[in-house]
Amino acid sequence: YTTQDRTVPTSLGYIRVPFVKQLNTASYRIQMRKSMSETINGTLAYVREDRDGKDYVAAGPSGGPPDLEENLINPMHIADRKRDKVRAMLDWSPADKLSMQFAAEDSRDKYGNGPNGNPLGIQKGAGSLYSVDATYQVKADWQINGWVSLDESKAEEITYCGTGTNCGDNGSGGTNRKVNTLKENGTAFGIGIKGKFSERLKVGGGVEQFRSINKYNQTFVGTTQLNPSLVPTPDITNTMLKIKLFATYAMQKNMDLRFDLIHEKWSTDDWSWMMFPASGPTPFAYGQTTDGTTVIANPKQESTFVGLRLKYKF
Repeated sequence: YTTQDRTVPTSLGYIRVPFVKQLNTASYRIQMRKSMSETINGTLAYVREDRDGKDYVAAGPSGGPPDLEENLINPMHIADRKRDKVRAMLDWSPADKLSMQFAAEDSRDKYGNGPNGNPLGIQKGAGSLYSVDATYQVKADWQINGWVSLDESKAEEITYCGTGTNCGDNGSGGTNRKVNTLKENGTAFGIGIKGKFSERLKVGGGVEQFRSINKYNQTFVGTTQLNPSLVPTPDITNTMLKIKLFATYAMQKNMDLRFDLIHEKWSTDDWSWMMFPASGPTPFAYGQTTDGTTVIANPKQESTFVGLRLKYKF
């Protein structure tokens, strides 16, 4: 059981979004473990999470009457939520030098409409994760490892509801609404090696690759898009490549010197700072009432970290 006491954020005496001063989460888990043979062990777990908020604060002027439009939706991080999750793991050692781990996870989320019955916002979600890890002992002092994972996250939200319609329960009661189906698919893999050149010198390194695709599908039920010139929200693809190297040298029995080198290279076609007129995508620019500043995001960036640490044990 966890509880958070939160301070209501205000901007110039205005509460921009609905908020709760206290957020509580109760979690329950039941798990079974089984040794199926000398080389195979498995676990199966079920987790239930119930989250709700207390001391609801409506959006609007601080100390004044709430604004109607801003209070039609609850942010997803404070909305009431019930989550059911199933997790399965399997350890397998088919040979003395080889060990493998398999994991699978599936979850389902259902969001409430909030303390004051807000009809809009996220309604339900789902997630899944599958991964495989393997380690192979090449020699007594050297081993290689590799892993791969696939994950998917989905959510469904209502961002428009016609006047006088019931958009609760995933909008099934509303005949005039706009539903967004959000989805993110991620793939990642990595390979590494570590070992000892001598009793004093240990080295290692690895390469990791990550890629995710975000989709924003929009559906109009009982209505049409108000501005036909607007284009559908495009997908966003993010990639990252990471290279890691390290070396540890034992200067004496209780003192080690470690060197780390990490290089990351990532790219994205995030459209957060883009506009989509009928003529085609253009960089975001402030309107005629301001100075017309244009915002451009660099789609490709790199970073390098170099670290040197001294570890003393006593």
